[in-house]
Amino acid sequence: GGEGSLSYDLTWTADFPAVWEPHHTQRRGDRLILEGRRFVQAGHVTGVIRADGTDLPVTAEQWTGIRDRSWGTRPIPGEEGGRA
Repeated sequence: GGEGSLSYDLTWTADFPAVWEPHHTQRRGDRLILEGRRFVQAGHVTGVIRADGTDLPVTAEQWTGIRDRSWGTRPIPGEEGGRA
């Protein structure tokens, strides 16, 4: 890669199993405004980041990472949201 180039080869490894958060729901009258599920998981990262031809090592002792996944129905600001 030339000047201004950026690439990486990284591996994320979980430190423990994913933790589920409670199922979230929010209603306004009979309308479901928010319904969501989410989990989070901490881990560590190893590998290399290459920036402008320089290799930057990524070690588990210096780098951590979080995996966060969520899905569901969420309100859109400024709109009448939810399902009846």
